[in-house]
Amino acid sequence: MPARVMLAAALRELPHLPSPRLAGRFLVVTPIAPRSSGPRLARRSGRGSLAIAAMVLVAAAGRSSAQAPDSAPKFTPGTIQYPQTMKLWSGKMALGASFITMPAAIAQEGATIRWPLFVYEYTLGLPAHFNLATSFSTEFVTNHIEAMPRWQFSLSDRLHGDIGYGVAYWFGQLKSFGFDNHIHGWMGYPYVGIGYDWGTMALTFQAKATHVLSLTSESGSLVASASGNWYSGTSFRLILEQPLWTHTTLGFAVQENYIKFYYPQWPLFPTFDHYFWIPEVQLYFTL
Repeated sequence: MPARVMLAAALRELPHLPSPRLAGRFLVVTPIAPRSSGPRLARRSGRGSLAIAAMVLVAAAGRSSAQAPDSAPKFTPGTIQYPQTMKLWSGKMALGASFITMPAAIAQEGATIRWPLFVYEYTLGLPAHFNLATSFSTEFVTNHIEAMPRWQFSLSDRLHGDIGYGVAYWFGQLKSFGFDNHIHGWMGYPYVGIGYDWGTMALTFQAKATHVLSLTSESGSLVASASGNWYSGTSFRLILEQPLWTHTTLGFAVQENYIKFYYPQWPLFPTFDHYFWIPEVQLYFTL
């Protein structure tokens, strides 16, 4: 039964209310004279009847919306960070850039490396709700190659999560301004993410820890190496993804890194043991 018919039928049975009738798509209320119960009783009856009518209206609207089909798509097309099981052996790729602001304790205003970190990402669908997320990032001084298997799970139709562990090899060189430095090493990244998809956009939160597995630096003829598995910090990332065109989705992310050593700007990091808050803004397009 349509919601407007249910509402009219319910209102007819309520005492002290104007008599409703249906005229096409609209509900018409015809005023009637109140009963001679005194002004106070009339006001109380009016308030109670209006409250009951409001509850009937909410119930009717809820029934109508429950019966109406959901016009929004089930998932936002083109997302790459939202946790979602992909078709087997299908792939998604994205191109973007990341802009990092270093704290003043590490570098003076004029010394911070200001060119962006360019990022290419490719994600491959695997069996058993697994995806393989790979990325290559560079700012010419530093290069980073990462592969991370992720397992997807669903908490509801639109609320999904994933967990994973990534391994990355990175290397860099600085042969300007009187420097002759080279560095390379391996990183480990435990990861967890959770996201909600409205069908027209998706919001995802990710947390990613950084473990330095090995590190080798060269300065001229001096070589220093370190190995082990030491915790360097954690990055927190909030990502909004929304389609722009048929096959293109825009992603915007804000990331906060609470970390001792952040590889993209390794020439600026001090040697003392201290955590820093390093903000980061990311923009990318899924193709």
